[in-house]
Amino acid sequence: MLGFAPIAALPISGLPVVVQASPTVAGGYDDKRKKRFVVKVGNRLVEYGSADAAARALDATPSAPLAEVPIRTIKAQARVFSAEQKIQDLFRQQDFEAMFSLYEQMQEDDDAEALLMLM
Repeated sequence: MLGFAPIAALPISGLPVVVQASPTVAGGYDDKRKKRFVVKVGNRLVEYGSADAAARALDATPSAPLAEVPIRTIKAQARVFSAEQKIQDLFRQQDFEAMFSLYEQMQEDDDAEALLMLM
């Protein structure tokens, strides 16, 4: 069954018929986003490839991170994109994964803008 969840089985002429809902993901594609493990270590956000690696970082025995960004860099980028309030809200909620994703999106937008200026 590709992305559909059964709602009910209805008997018709003694045979069960499965009624299916719409795709569970828009477009009918499976959601292939990789789970991210982002933790705050000191004054920076650090992304790890597993929950275990992220937990070790909090226990002061870190492994090699996938990415690392100082929080002051995230705040500076947020100022450029007028997203300071959003970053502050995410920081208060301690939603470091969403904060890291927002930073990456701002970086991608900045890179795209820079490329357009070169053309």
